[in-house]
Amino acid sequence: MMARKSSAPIQAAKRLQLRMRLWPHTNNEDLWTGYTRDFAVIPKAMPLILSIVDDLARGGSVSSTYLGLWCRKYDEGFVTLATPQEMAFSAGLVGQRAERTWKLRLQTLSELGFIDLKEEPVTHECHALIPDPCWVIKDHFKRGTIGLRSKKYYALIDPGG
Repeated sequence: MMARKSSAPIQAAKRLQLRMRLWPHTNNEDLWTGYTRDFAVIPKAMPLILSIVDDLARGGSVSSTYLGLWCRKYDEGFVTLATPQEMAFSAGLVGQRAERTWKLRLQTLSELGFIDLKEEPVTHECHALIPDPCWVIKDHFKRGTIGLRSKKYYALIDPGG
């Protein structure tokens, strides 16, 4: 079986030409791009995924914590967690209970399978593996997890259908 050639470079070139035509005075330094800054690749379905994550948390809003982790991960699929204070703040949590709330949200995300936490015994650094959320959601659907709305699930797995 032959590998299909990606059309991504051609599409990127076309989008760049369109941008140059529509906004001729804009360059990469004016934009948030991977060329100039640290960035995260976010799937188009992320808003729907975040909504499903919150639904599965049943009353808890854990999506900002999940998104904060996602935005810190690289292609290796995991993130090394900074201090709880820093991680809580980056998830939009402030105040006296921010760290506690962040830790509870981490626990919820772990219980739901959206992250897998591991601690290194010597350094005590904590890491979170972030599996493909679509596979996690499919598993919840197969198990009939309460909170997963079938309409959202089908929109995620078949966005055109």
